[in-house]
Amino acid sequence: MKKATLLPFTVLVALVLSLDFSESAGDFFSILDQETAEYLTKDGTVKLHRSSSGAVPAPRNNKYLEASMQIIRGMAEAKVTTRGRSMDLDSTIKKAVKNKEIPKARQMIGHLFECHCPPEQGKCRKGDLPRHCRKKNKSHENVFKKLRKVLSKTEFDILLGITGDVSLVFVIDTTGSMGDEIEAAKTIVKAIAAHPRDSSVDFILSPFSDPTWGNTHRFSDEQSFVQALDQLTAKGGGDCPELTFNGVIDAIENGDPYVGSPMFVFTDAGAKDGERPKYTQENSIGLALQYMIPVNFFYSTESGRCGSFRNHDSLIDLMDSTGGFGLQFNSSGQISKMGSVVSAALDGTTTIDEGRSSLGEVRSLRSSPRRNSNIKKRYTIPVDNTVESLIVTYFASARANLVELRSPKGVAQPRTENLSQGGLWMIESPTLGMWELFVPAAVGTHSFKVKATSRLNLEFDFFFLLRKRLGRRWYEYPIDYPLLNQRSTLSLVIPLQKRLKRSSLRLSLVDGSGRVIQNANLATPSLVGTFVPPAVPFKLKLSGTTKAGRPFQRISRKFINAKNVLLQLRNTQRYDTLECGKTLRLYFVIDYSGAAGEVFDVMVNSTLKDSNTSAKATEVKYRKTVQNVWTGNRVFLTVRLKTPLDVEEHIGKWDTIQVTVKKNPVTSEADVAYFTEHFKITCSEEFEL
Repeated sequence: MKKATLLPFTVLVALVLSLDFSESAGDFFSILDQETAEYLTKDGTVKLHRSSSGAVPAPRNNKYLEASMQIIRGMAEAKVTTRGRSMDLDSTIKKAVKNKEIPKARQMIGHLFECHCPPEQGKCRKGDLPRHCRKKNKSHENVFKKLRKVLSKTEFDILLGITGDVSLVFVIDTTGSMGDEIEAAKTIVKAIAAHPRDSSVDFILSPFSDPTWGNTHRFSDEQSFVQALDQLTAKGGGDCPELTFNGVIDAIENGDPYVGSPMFVFTDAGAKDGERPKYTQENSIGLALQYMIPVNFFYSTESGRCGSFRNHDSLIDLMDSTGGFGLQFNSSGQISKMGSVVSAALDGTTTIDEGRSSLGEVRSLRSSPRRNSNIKKRYTIPVDNTVESLIVTYFASARANLVELRSPKGVAQPRTENLSQGGLWMIESPTLGMWELFVPAAVGTHSFKVKATSRLNLEFDFFFLLRKRLGRRWYEYPIDYPLLNQRSTLSLVIPLQKRLKRSSLRLSLVDGSGRVIQNANLATPSLVGTFVPPAVPFKLKLSGTTKAGRPFQRISRKFINAKNVLLQLRNTQRYDTLECGKTLRLYFVIDYSGAAGEVFDVMVNSTLKDSNTSAKATEVKYRKTVQNVWTGNRVFLTVRLKTPLDVEEHIGKWDTIQVTVKKNPVTSEADVAYFTEHFKITCSEEFEL
């Protein structure tokens, strides 16, 4: 077996910097062969928005930028991955695309760049390639040229997000009190159909009730979708909470939305876990993040049976962890007016700011006799030259009408909608500069979210890097979250970085209230940051100045939870299914903070059951206890998944595998790590290419 070729950290940073996927980035086009470059830019004559630099034309939509960020993550993983003797990645990518697992296919594209020969060099020279590539006795064909040979035009477009096609995902609570809200959903869909768009929209409906759920469908046109909504009947339920997570997971797993599509959940109750280990809050968040889907909530209090949206932590966590927003309504008539909000979300949004007050702050304000409604909490909102539309939502526990949004000139803006315990502003082509949100003390507990949308959003992604010594050298491994009590390193990915003054960039850690916990040390030339992570969940705030001289600010999509235990799957360049009659081996590595010789308890669960016997459809084998026996804090674990030969009733279905690793003894949730993956049941005849 060949040894893994590992990349020093400085080279990894240079690699990330070399891939700027903005429409003005010559580096990206140097990766393409001439035919693919022409294909990407054909029919690219579009009206330039103020978010565009007007330089080299390219696919101008946010789905294309999201694809680029997923590919870059795959490139980082490729540098620390063992290579098999005959890795046919282009065919493997086609298999993933055929199974509609686009995020995995995009990550595997990153592995193809290792032996890539830039087209402008003409004939590829061995000296231009990594050392391991020089030994291969074959030509090094351009990555995208290889993919176009094995993928259809439609598959290629979807893989790179070229057309910007999007899915509108409706997850609808069909318990007895939701009849009017279903009617409101129809009104929104009709408004979407009337909204002019450059790309097409399909529709996904995922209804859920309690104790039943399912029957997820995808529709290619608005009329079919409305007909399906007509067939929904509100019945059952009557208690709180409901099986919301079931509806969310089925919408993604069975509905097959385009990556980056928005989801809207219509409900009037909180959420509870369904059948474990599949239908849980953690899996809802994880699957939504994998597909870059913001989960938004339209919460109705018309029935009055389950309280306020802000009383349900399960909904708040799902919304905040995926970059979504939540609106509360006291009538279905208010919901039916949200067509413009949904239309804006279809184009893709990015978060400028978000925050909430703490109960301590509210008590402090109310305890002072000198405090009154004229004393306001002020939030500053920088609107930069890339913002085409501004969406501001807020919730207030009392006197919501006192909250004001003021333009840079100090002019209070009329609310687009007054909602139950809150409000909404939607502002097209907002004035550039510093806007302000004023919240009087009399409002009490409150929260807000500021979103921006444009044809090409200014946003960022990131991945952490774990530094490990192997032999005499140090290497950097991409990881999902940092370890506690260790200095963490992360690499920023900014698709539109050429619009920013890199020297002005600042990176901060913020908590759920929007308060800055600490500032990271950011090396702006390399876009690499370092910090010691806090023990509380946090997001990242990136701020600075655009090339046009305008202050900007963006908040990361997901919360980050540093832990004492890190569980990572190795060999990520593979695309695995549960093949009938075969055994799939998953190789894990456990890194941790703590003393040598730590012991870990392991538990692996699967969800798919045989309909006749109720036994698990997949046989799982693993060691229930593992211990560190090495000098470094690292433990290895193998999980074997055996699929029976006779699985005809399960072919095409998904089996959710969850691996849980716990330090022994467990002192907090930080001592527990999870890995969850969804595998499709297949037989080889199904994938003849």
